[in-house]
Amino acid sequence: MPIHACQCITEHQKCQDFKPLSDILKQVKSSASVQLFVKDLKDVKENLDTAIKYMKTRISTINNHKTTAVEKIRYMRKLINDYFNKLEQDILNDLESKHSKLKLDMATILQQMDQQASQINQMQSQFTIMTQYAIELQMYIGLREIEKTTSQTAKYIEDVDQDIKRPVEITLDKNGFVYIASDGNNNGLVVSPDGKTCKTILSEADGIKSPCGINISKDTGMMIVSSEISEDRTFYKTAFVYKI
Repeated sequence: MPIHACQCITEHQKCQDFKPLSDILKQVKSSASVQLFVKDLKDVKENLDTAIKYMKTRISTINNHKTTAVEKIRYMRKLINDYFNKLEQDILNDLESKHSKLKLDMATILQQMDQQASQINQMQSQFTIMTQYAIELQMYIGLREIEKTTSQTAKYIEDVDQDIKRPVEITLDKNGFVYIASDGNNNGLVVSPDGKTCKTILSEADGIKSPCGINISKDTGMMIVSSEISEDRTFYKTAFVYKI
């Protein structure tokens, strides 16, 4: 009779279907369950190998993507650096150009003033000689001439002092006339090559307000003045073009 661990009391007849453990163990290796387990293990192993291969491929892919992204970032950084380097150089070149032009224009005005000062010094020397050696008629004529010249110089200085308040930029035309944009007086004026005359040529009546730049084409004679205008209490920059 088969031996089992449970206690048979009232339903012992149900235990008649049990097989001895020794008989069951004899069929384990050849049973379908073992073959199924072998197949399942093989499938699991193949799936794991596929997953590992996929993960390794993905790791390699994201590494390549990172390398590509780093190269693109560095390339873009180089483009940005090149752009800003060029922009910086353009600004520096423009600054140097305007600075050189301004120095040249200022040197021209200074030369004109030096000529005025030299002329006054010469007149002072001539006046000293006249007072010592000239006859009355010569003295009279000389004084009239000195008075005329000093009046012109005084007027030039007065005009410059009144008209040129906070000059922002100057330029020259092909004939040597000096053009000045004055922010303090909201005007533009011209000084003759010899420095003897100074004349306002543009004012607020012409739409000039807070001029910030002036330039003249020596080829065409066209003058451009950058200025501020207002409409409906809104201020913005613009430019006026004039034919000289």
